[in-house]
Amino acid sequence: MERETSDLATLQETLSEDEKERASRFHFARDRDHFIIARGTLKSLLGQYLGIPARSVRFRYGAQHKPALDTDTPSIDFNISHTQNMAVFAFAHGRRIGIDIEKIQRDFKVEDIAKRYFSARECQELFSLPSELQSQAFFLCWTRKEAYLKARGEGLHLPLDSFSVRLTPAEPAGFHEGVSSEWQILGLSAADEYPMAVVYDGIPAPLHFFTVTL
Repeated sequence: MERETSDLATLQETLSEDEKERASRFHFARDRDHFIIARGTLKSLLGQYLGIPARSVRFRYGAQHKPALDTDTPSIDFNISHTQNMAVFAFAHGRRIGIDIEKIQRDFKVEDIAKRYFSARECQELFSLPSELQSQAFFLCWTRKEAYLKARGEGLHLPLDSFSVRLTPAEPAGFHEGVSSEWQILGLSAADEYPMAVVYDGIPAPLHFFTVTL
């Protein structure tokens, strides 16, 4: 998510005064710039969907701080996720959507975190895999659970171990249990070592992918 100084200034101009104030509260310039890039890009993309200037896009926030369009009839749901220098955005018309991306950390100690947050079924599936696949499987699981929570807009108020997802590498993403049939899940990869997941409600629908340069 690196940008030239002129690009950063252009994106910053799309922010509202409260968003600029929020950006100024970051201690490190890197974190401030990442916020400006992510928020400015989101508003630019939403502005294109809505046919309005990016600076005219306004948000309101739900109980769990998930942003939504501040309009009387918000027809577009959206979500954003970023990790290191990678950011992804998801948009849906007339349905809820969530997206999550993570960078696989091969030296990450997955056992303690998995036992604390994953369901018993997920732990069983994870620890039955060869050790060389467990880091990848862990982050596949994490992105899929996070995308579902974000789509529902409930954050960690919905316990992570209250539902189960499939996590075996090279197998299709899916829900094992604890999730109603209205929810759809798709496992993807934004780049090598960057798994991501998209979750949305309603009947299955085609997803369209774009790489956007602003």
